[in-house]
Amino acid sequence: MGTQTEIAKQIMGQKGDYVLAVKGNQPTLHQDIIEYFADDALLLAVKQAGHYKRTVEKARGQIEKREYYQTNDIGWVSRKESWKKLSSIGMVEKKWRRMGKSRLNGDITLAV
Repeated sequence: MGTQTEIAKQIMGQKGDYVLAVKGNQPTLHQDIIEYFADDALLLAVKQAGHYKRTVEKARGQIEKREYYQTNDIGWVSRKESWKKLSSIGMVEKKWRRMGKSRLNGDITLAV
């Protein structure tokens, strides 16, 4: 399912909640959120507020580490009114190590 404002409206219209991935289909929003979470002081504040979780597990022959950040600080989000009842944004940073090689990946989310 692509992250589109109409999908968010439809879900909310059916009395549901949503968590949608933000990727290339919303390039400006995606870049804005990446830049927001690039601030080390902000990440520390998110952790101190209790909106952070870290997991480590062994899966598929590799060690996977995930860090989850979430914030309700969304007043700065451009076109926020287009996302029906948007209440928070989040980021998942995934790191994995397999056979001595490491990779890093991040996912951005919108949530109600």
